[in-house]
Amino acid sequence: MINWKWAMIGCLFSGSDCITMYRARPHGEKAARAPGSTLFIDAGSNLLHAAGRTDYNRRYLELDYNYQREMFTFTIQFKAYFNTHENQKNPVRAELSEATIYQKLEEWHWCFILLATLDTSHGEKFTLGYLTGSQRRPGDLNYQMPGRVISGAISMAVDEVNEKLLAPMGHSLDFVVAETYGQEEVSIRQVAALWAANVSAFIGPQETCVHEGRMAAAFNLPMISYYCRDVANSNKRVYSTFARTRPSDIDISRSVVAVLTHFNFMHIAIVYLKAQNHDFSRLAYAIMTAANEKKITIRTVQVYRQPYYYDNRPDNFSRNPFLDIVRETYKDTRIYVSIGYYHDHIGLMLALDAMKLLNSGEYAAIGVDVDRYDPNEAIRYLSGPLRKEPEPRVMRAFRSYLAVAPSAGPSYSAFSKEVNSRLTMPPFNFNNPLLALGGGKVIPVEAAWLHDAVWLYARALADSLRTGEAPRDGRAIASRMRNTTYLSVMGYWIHMDENGDAEGNYTLLSIDPSRPPGLYPLAVLHKVAPELRLLREMKWPGGRVPLSEPPCGFRGEKCV
Repeated sequence: MINWKWAMIGCLFSGSDCITMYRARPHGEKAARAPGSTLFIDAGSNLLHAAGRTDYNRRYLELDYNYQREMFTFTIQFKAYFNTHENQKNPVRAELSEATIYQKLEEWHWCFILLATLDTSHGEKFTLGYLTGSQRRPGDLNYQMPGRVISGAISMAVDEVNEKLLAPMGHSLDFVVAETYGQEEVSIRQVAALWAANVSAFIGPQETCVHEGRMAAAFNLPMISYYCRDVANSNKRVYSTFARTRPSDIDISRSVVAVLTHFNFMHIAIVYLKAQNHDFSRLAYAIMTAANEKKITIRTVQVYRQPYYYDNRPDNFSRNPFLDIVRETYKDTRIYVSIGYYHDHIGLMLALDAMKLLNSGEYAAIGVDVDRYDPNEAIRYLSGPLRKEPEPRVMRAFRSYLAVAPSAGPSYSAFSKEVNSRLTMPPFNFNNPLLALGGGKVIPVEAAWLHDAVWLYARALADSLRTGEAPRDGRAIASRMRNTTYLSVMGYWIHMDENGDAEGNYTLLSIDPSRPPGLYPLAVLHKVAPELRLLREMKWPGGRVPLSEPPCGFRGEKCV
């Protein structure tokens, strides 16, 4: 931002009469000041500060005003000469109201010498291009619009960065919003439009980032994604300016494979959700790739086409897609890896229970959950979103179940409350009637990754400014983000690796017979090559870990 200083020196006239005396009255009260003293005037939101002093020998009253209009701040300094004065031994009485200041600034005619100088601070304003999906295109009734529940995090982060980091350096950060409607083609066009608008960096995109990341590299602009998990973007030879605060599919798959190897589950079945706006195929592929690298045999791969919501009604249960999957696969596998939403996994466990496969402790399932674990909602993993309490057969089935989920953060509740509040503020202005009732929207973990993305860029930018490097060199900024460790808004430290991928913190969950119904931490995983560190003992049905392959083989072929 340029800070203009206007030096106005001369004689003030109102019409043709020279002003003989000024009196200042802050807040409506008279104020006496000795010669050379400073007078402060609080004149509302636009006139920020006024300081005055008197000089009897030169017979003038000198006032400095810091005057602010919109985004520019400049100083007005003038010396008002007067033709009479009081005895030097007595203090000067000043009386000048806010209304008078505005009137004189706008109506007085000046005899002056005008000097305009530039401030030497050279402060810069940096603008983020925020790529988000917060709206549906006409005719689209399915898009989930994630931006409507996470976008408050970017305004929160930008305000924090300005207050704590950039403003003390004389710089500022802002952002503009680019709507993608969750469609890759629109997202690509928005990247080009933001580049033409001269943004300093991209925050996003949301669902897709492969082509957008290539464009950011071509434009030499940093792109920090808070949502996209595409494996391809980890290639820094191609995506040289790309980083992400959302852990990649590779990172999640490492944790899943760590669980499999710990329990010696070397033969598995993969089951994943693939539906419009609910596509887990890339994550499933990453897990299969990581499993193959560890010599884990994938016996079968099954797909279901719609999320499952358990409601314990006969018509609802009959639509459970896992019933057919289990009937077709149970003879050739013992361990299922289910990739989808937490409520989908209830359907798998009920299908296994319906086939009476869990009674002997020979079968087990591992659910891969992409949503952050919420210890305050431990029961929801058994009850689903449509019920308050799980029924007994669900509790029985989940004795053979493990879940891998992003870890909970100790400061997430306060963060969630702030994001809820900011969603209703400009530039988003999303309606949230629950706030008036003391409630709010459920803020997903992507909001935290969005907040972290802004801070990650801001720290790299500040480092460049301090060292005198080009602050708009995207490759240089991106290199400063890699191989770093930062404190997430979720309350724990996260390492960003040499590929610009944040390494997630994951928790292994299971039921705990000593606690109320729900899933609770069993182990923690947060290393590059995760090692499972058990927090308690897993109570398996049958008293032992299930075998991923029967001793005689799945069809008895090894005992013939």
